[in-house]
Amino acid sequence: MRFSLLPDPRFRKHFSALTDRLDKAARLITRETFSDFADDLMTTVLEDGFAAAGADEGTLWLVNTARRELDAVFNNGPMVNKMRELSQTLDRGLISMVFSTGQPFCENDIEQNPEHDKTVDRQIGSPTTAMIAVPFYFAQECRGIVSCVHLAKQPGSAPTQRAFDMESMREVSRAASLLTRLFDFKLISRIIGYGHN
Repeated sequence: MRFSLLPDPRFRKHFSALTDRLDKAARLITRETFSDFADDLMTTVLEDGFAAAGADEGTLWLVNTARRELDAVFNNGPMVNKMRELSQTLDRGLISMVFSTGQPFCENDIEQNPEHDKTVDRQIGSPTTAMIAVPFYFAQECRGIVSCVHLAKQPGSAPTQRAFDMESMREVSRAASLLTRLFDFKLISRIIGYGHN
């Protein structure tokens, strides 16, 4: 027997209001409010996805529409303190391309790509050698990017990690999809007053 649950027509008249409220609630999640909104399950989903992909570091970027940039709101790597203060403009770079096209991206030897914006590399003092970036949707829109990288190894450190592959991309995409469901559930739950958080 298949599970089947059709939309209840009694709620259809409220759909537009719910959608509008969901959009307004989603806009409240910013760099300043992320740590209050996000819970351990959300950050664990990201950390597990980055680890499964074999990344040195992973970041969640959320769009700041007022400033036309992507703000780093979560990071789990060695540059965590620097990264959470960084932003990327929406008019250049590969992460911004992923945001505008909605298409995931994976590249090794990224330093050879002329579209790679090295601003963040310079700010953290460590070149990126490979990157995965996938669009992050919640509240029915692309509102950010989940990205992870391999960083150049310092002289005398352990050998360079393997390159990202399609399985790495699947792991990051899976983490972004799970995070979408968690964000949407938490937002809708708060809007309708369902559950605890």
